[in-house]
Amino acid sequence: MSDRLLLALVILGAVTAAGAIVQAALLRQRERLRQTVKLPSEAAARPRIIAFSGPGCAACRTQRHILEQIAAELGDRLAIEQVDAAAQPDLARRLGVMVVPTTVVAAPDGRIIAINGGLADAQRLREQLATVA
Repeated sequence: MSDRLLLALVILGAVTAAGAIVQAALLRQRERLRQTVKLPSEAAARPRIIAFSGPGCAACRTQRHILEQIAAELGDRLAIEQVDAAAQPDLARRLGVMVVPTTVVAAPDGRIIAINGGLADAQRLREQLATVA
């Protein structure tokens, strides 16, 4: 019995370590992309959020509602672009999109401020936008 428990603990530890390694690699990749990729400047000189989604993605619908809430708060001081990741795979690959929803927050000059893989709540997006407002 104790051998099985020990084996289960070793496996659990290995899976946890592997998950941490993958997470760290993804964070390094996002930071590298954030520092090296620059989007075209927007003519209206306002920050923007590029929201990647996919068909049948329930979390993407939730993300869309969050973005609508932020858009209502900021009005024309913010541009939001909805992108179907499957329809624009080159852009998704260039920005390191590996999961939908993903939101990319960009400054008016095209600098990427943040890349959020997965559902990004309103507070996080507001904080990221505050760095360029």
